[in-house]
Amino acid sequence: KNEKNEKDDKESKEEPISSNLIYDDFSPFKLAQYESEKIEEYDSFDTAVDIYFSKFESQRLNALASQQQLAAEQRFEKVKLDQEQRVEKLGKEAMQSRGKAELIEYNHEIIDQVIKTLQAAVAIGMSWEDIDRLVMENRKKGDPVASVIHSLELDKNRVIVMLTWNLDDADEETLTAPASLVSIDISLTAHANAAEYYTTKKKFENKEAKTKQAAKSALKAAEIKTKEELKKIKITATIKEIRKRGWYEKFHWFISSENYLVIGGRDAQQNEMIVKKYMKPNDLYVHADMHGASSCVIKNPSQDQPVPPLTIHEAGCFCMCHSSAWQAKVVTSAWWVRPNQVSKTAPSGEYLTTGSFMIRGKKNFIPPAPLIMGFGYLFKLDEGSIQHHINDRYIRQAGEL
Repeated sequence: KNEKNEKDDKESKEEPISSNLIYDDFSPFKLAQYESEKIEEYDSFDTAVDIYFSKFESQRLNALASQQQLAAEQRFEKVKLDQEQRVEKLGKEAMQSRGKAELIEYNHEIIDQVIKTLQAAVAIGMSWEDIDRLVMENRKKGDPVASVIHSLELDKNRVIVMLTWNLDDADEETLTAPASLVSIDISLTAHANAAEYYTTKKKFENKEAKTKQAAKSALKAAEIKTKEELKKIKITATIKEIRKRGWYEKFHWFISSENYLVIGGRDAQQNEMIVKKYMKPNDLYVHADMHGASSCVIKNPSQDQPVPPLTIHEAGCFCMCHSSAWQAKVVTSAWWVRPNQVSKTAPSGEYLTTGSFMIRGKKNFIPPAPLIMGFGYLFKLDEGSIQHHINDRYIRQAGEL
């Protein structure tokens, strides 16, 4: 099997092959085209193929996990960036409102003249078009009041003025900065307009503080959600070997308290199969004279030791629970016989349907028992643990039943 190294292809061949290698190809024998590549050899071609595709699937799962992790982190960063932009925007708006208020205070005299001029024009009944024309004419003449007017919004009762800092001790950057456009309410004085901008600035600052607090909560919630998502997508990229199912798992089955396997048919065809294919001379056949009762077989691996009473009792209860007695809640007895008593040969003139058998000789009835069943977990032990559980299931003596 050929592998390409993502790191340095010139590394010594004696170094152990790391998990950073990407499986590139596999082959039943060494090919000349891969002489310069790192090669990993296995005892059989089947093993090489299995590991190759296992690694391929593992890499696919790792790539999927990385994509999901990146998406979760990007969602968190997007939330974080959005909150930061909101706070930054509110901060800028607060600073702009403060700057406009300070500019109005600094230029309050000229602003008051603009307001009085416009108020006078409106008072004598001049139309908005005439006022606009008058401002343009005076601006051409160099009138200082008209020169600071940028545009009129008389429908909103406002005027846009161009304001600058003309401080004696101002630096060159401040003096050469372009004029700021400030909207003025002509129904108010210059100081009243400045007060409005200070009020607006305070509103933005309060909103900024609330947004910061909300952003902390939003970021904390987003961080918790992202961590939960990352926990879910931390996939262990390994291929688990599928458990080999036992031959008996296609039937109803259980393992008795004394470690005997008991199987029962799910339908007539399985009843037929159990008796014809799986019942051996040392086993016991368990059945009940109830409609729908399953044909059960207790598997006995020992030729010398008979099936103990407790296992027979549990098998009888198992058989009754898989019959119409379960629905009818009828407590009755199952029975058992030896395999040589079970026959598929019907009496003369009669016919046995699929899953039905003729019993020759005596039936050994089992004492009635409550119809109780349960589900349990069956653990498969590794080799090192078997010694600790050898006596977990043993044959009970008469006093222990």
